[in-house]
Amino acid sequence: MPLLFVVIVSMLKELLEDIRRFQSDRKANGKLCRKLIGSNFEVVKWKDLQVGDIVRIECDEMVPADLLILFSPLDDGLCNIETSNLDGETNLKSKQAVQIEGKNADFINDILSFRAHVTIDQPNAQLYVFNGTMAIIGENDIPLSNKNVILRSCALRNTSYILALVVVKLGQVLFVNNDILMYDPVSDTRANARTSNLNESLGQIQYIFSDKTGTLTQNKMEFFKCTIGGEKFGTGISEVQAAELQRRGNINVKASGRGFEDDALAN
Repeated sequence: MPLLFVVIVSMLKELLEDIRRFQSDRKANGKLCRKLIGSNFEVVKWKDLQVGDIVRIECDEMVPADLLILFSPLDDGLCNIETSNLDGETNLKSKQAVQIEGKNADFINDILSFRAHVTIDQPNAQLYVFNGTMAIIGENDIPLSNKNVILRSCALRNTSYILALVVVKLGQVLFVNNDILMYDPVSDTRANARTSNLNESLGQIQYIFSDKTGTLTQNKMEFFKCTIGGEKFGTGISEVQAAELQRRGNINVKASGRGFEDDALAN
């Protein structure tokens, strides 16, 4: 009986998550974008896009599918994107349109006659790896890399528009979603657990190692300490150091919050 109960609960949990994913996908697929139909860009739903379609993305719009950039009005075909929906990083990243020989500002007028054969990797889970080639009649094959690709759910920033080709590359959840400690009042955002399959593994984590991306540091960096010739300077206590001291039993220790200070250097 206990085993049967566990199996039933697991099945119900998976069912609820499938329903939530379906609802989330339906909401995303119902969003609108501009697709080249005939000689005009017409508004269609994301779900109506197919591989090989050419789309126009305006500034601050979300990217509806994995895209190969064909044209950007900025110098050298550059454009800026935000990938916070994928990796949590809010700093802008530069991408570049495919370097097609003879392409210029009139490319937008020549898009109707543009023909090419694109070969790319099979879809995979690697965000920063992309390889492929573009074959245009009468020209050498053009190598494609990750710098030419924008993944779905990124946002176009500081660029008026781009033209691009579509390519293809319960219980605990409720606690997480309603945990007041995981609510951000500044952005009025609460936690949104998309799956509970990893909850047990997350509960066993003791240490987190992270680079300086701004995700954990809120894009703030304060100077507290330094070493010169092997000698340490700085008596201020950072929040990280205060937390470590508190963990070791010094519960009265608090972060100084004043940045770098050292009486020895002041004298």
